Amino acid sequence: MSCGARLEPEEGAAPAVLSEVQRCPHCREAVEKEAAFCPFCGRAMVEAASPPSAATARERVLCPHCHAEVEVGMAFCLFCGARLVAPPLGETAEAAKHVALCQQCGASVEEGVEVCPACGYSMLAEVPPAPSKAKVAPGGTGELAREEGATSTGTVEAVLTCPQCSAPLKSGVQICDVCGYRAEERLPRRRWGWIATTVVLLSGIGGGGWYAYHHHPPTREFLNGILFKIGVLKSNLVSPPVPPPPSKVGGRPQGPVGPLPEPPSSQRDRNVVRLIVITNPGSCQVFLDGQFVGTTDTRGRLEIQTTRGRRTLRVSRDGYQEQPRTVNLVMPQEEHRFVLSPLLLNVQIVTVPPEARVFLDGEDKGTTSSDGELLIPRVRAGSRRLRVEKKRYLPYEGRVEVSEGNTRFTVTLSLNPIWRELEQKLKEVEEALRQEHISEAFDACDALVRLKEDLPKEDKDEALQRIASSCGKIAEVVRAISRQLIARYTGLYGLRVEPNAAAAMRILYERLQRLHEALPGFPKSDPPYHDYARYWRAKAQPGEPEPCGPENFDPNEAEIHYDLGWCTFRDRQRAKVHFFRARDLKDWALPYFGLAKLDWKDAERERDKKIKQRKFEAIIADLTRAIALDGDFTYYFYAERAIAFAKIGKTEKATADGQQAVRLKPASAYTHYALGFVYYQAGKKYYPQAQRELETALRIKDVDPLTPEQRKLVSEWLADMQRRR
Repeated sequence: MSCGARLEPEEGAAPAVLSEVQRCPHCREAVEKEAAFCPFCGRAMVEAASPPSAATARERVLCPHCHAEVEVGMAFCLFCGARLVAPPLGETAEAAKHVALCQQCGASVEEGVEVCPACGYSMLAEVPPAPSKAKVAPGGTGELAREEGATSTGTVEAVLTCPQCSAPLKSGVQICDVCGYRAEERLPRRRWGWIATTVVLLSGIGGGGWYAYHHHPPTREFLNGILFKIGVLKSNLVSPPVPPPPSKVGGRPQGPVGPLPEPPSSQRDRNVVRLIVITNPGSCQVFLDGQFVGTTDTRGRLEIQTTRGRRTLRVSRDGYQEQPRTVNLVMPQEEHRFVLSPLLLNVQIVTVPPEARVFLDGEDKGTTSSDGELLIPRVRAGSRRLRVEKKRYLPYEGRVEVSEGNTRFTVTLSLNPIWRELEQKLKEVEEALRQEHISEAFDACDALVRLKEDLPKEDKDEALQRIASSCGKIAEVVRAISRQLIARYTGLYGLRVEPNAAAAMRILYERLQRLHEALPGFPKSDPPYHDYARYWRAKAQPGEPEPCGPENFDPNEAEIHYDLGWCTFRDRQRAKVHFFRARDLKDWALPYFGLAKLDWKDAERERDKKIKQRKFEAIIADLTRAIALDGDFTYYFYAERAIAFAKIGKTEKATADGQQAVRLKPASAYTHYALGFVYYQAGKKYYPQAQRELETALRIKDVDPLTPEQRKLVSEWLADMQRRR
């Protein structure tokens, strides 16, 4: 290597590979064999080896830069190239004096070697000047210092040197192959931060100015004034000068004859302003200096031609608060926006009748008070839709104009025609009942039943309830009449009512039954009305001497039970049930009399004297209870008990009861009949008294007249007494 000759391979032979040169495993550049890092890519020339065995393992430490494991004593990190051990003082400078760089491959070549062992380049072709003292970039940033040197062609180029060991470096090399210093040549950076800041600042100023111009009138007037001054200055600079007026010579103008030229358009239209008014909502009236100038369209826009100066704008619309504004018109075109607020008023609604429901614009506002008034706060002025509803009345619906001077509205509802007729019929029922005209009351109720089919669905339940309540009063009246009739015509042997009266009562109960079936809320009856109708139908039959009621008729009136006892007198068990029921419902004398008369026939038919006596004693006990309760027929009970005492031979008691009966009712034929029988049973001694009482009984025909059977018995007793004398 000392002669500098180029070694050429023999013809046909493979080229020799220099043992002192190796290829970088990363960038495939030729690097000296002893180099630890590639001077082109800066990466380690040695790949990370597999972990050493326990026998060969040495102590390892972590690289302070990349934290990779390296052996103790290594000067540079095999992974990042950082120096691990500081070189001795002066070593770098000394090593740099005996090392040169190949101008072709950049490999380090010892001093005195003429050919680069890596690429075979002749080191004598271009000998760079000796590197000067290394210059470090100002500020101590560690950038590669540049030295000026002359090439063979005489041009000056920059030579890089390592700032740590002053070794020359090839342009583009990032790591010094002598000391391992990583020195990247800094590129100039583009400063984008100040550009972004400027853009943001200008955007904020522009946006704030736009908002202030459109939403802050003082700022808008200030900006318009500035822009107006700028526009006037610009027009003065651009517009041509006005020629001076023509001179006069001898009182006559000199120059071309004809009309004077018109001033430029910029001067002619300088005082004209195009005013744009935008309103929300649209269709608003616009007034300029008190004069109407137009109405904004549905989008709320109106253009006006006017002159510069201070103007008064006023915008109004029905239902909104009027908005005036003073503006200073200075720009050729200006835009002013108006947002009107709704005019809210307190509205008072008065309804006749009261307690009606009020709807405003479809919204339920409540019900008027008992005085018929309702206050609705915060109602927008203008045309509003009002609806008033109340049951039994026709609804009202219409539009009202709400304004500052018109906030009270009175609504009078009309009664529904059906309800009007219904109210009229209800009044007819009450009037007929008050005058006790039962037939007319029933006719009005029948009309109400026919009317219920035409009632509206929402009012039908209430109407039926009122009809049933009114017609139910008829049932009370009919029951009262029935009780009066029964009390009047109920005698010792049941109800003996006239057939016409019984037929009338049957008709009334049949009509009550029809009302009960037609009206759901009609008062019920126990027993039902049709059972009462059957009862009175049976009482109205004149052909039967003892008419009977229905089989299962069980009314709550004691008088009817007593009457049914006599109606079923032939069926002893049924009659006894009715008499007991009448006694339980009302503690009065007649049921005891009925029970006594029911047992009388059995006692008379009994042949065993002892049993017969016990039965008559039971009869006497019932008659005694009847006498104790007292009533209209007490005299009759004394007469019956006198006969019972005479049947069992107790003459004294019989005589006393007979005489008491005559004293209580001397005009009764039955009392004289009972006393005459007692005297007849007492023997011949009392025949004269017996004859006198019996003859008196035959003569009386008004009060309690004797039956044909009794008359026959009296004739037999008189004949027997005549024979025995």
